[in-house]
Amino acid sequence: MNGQILEIIKKLEKNKIFDLIFEFLSTTLLSLIRNCTRKNLSGNIIIISLHKLGDSVFTIPAVMQIFEHFSNQNVYVLTFSENKNIYNTVLKEEYIIPLEEDGFFLGGRIASKNAINILSHYPIGEEL
Repeated sequence: MNGQILEIIKKLEKNKIFDLIFEFLSTTLLSLIRNCTRKNLSGNIIIISLHKLGDSVFTIPAVMQIFEHFSNQNVYVLTFSENKNIYNTVLKEEYIIPLEEDGFFLGGRIASKNAINILSHYPIGEEL
């Protein structure tokens, strides 16, 4: 059985036209699925940057690119309180959401009730 499967695979590898047709059909199908399931990004955007101090410095160029690209939308940065001053150098304070590091459990994977309450005061959408 394995020998037959290997033989079929070898024949398919030799047939470049089949590869091109399969690639075209799969790409087209995936594009259709993406276009049909894509959500409208007309609301507010939140960037979650829960890094240590040094890592946050390196995210600033990417954050600035996002702010420039989505200039017609409200873009917020969720970060630890210790990083707020770093982001204040390039962003307005109203777009920075500071959270305390102790507001998370399991190594920052689960937000505490206090962190969730803080987030609920910002207009960042219902899907968060």
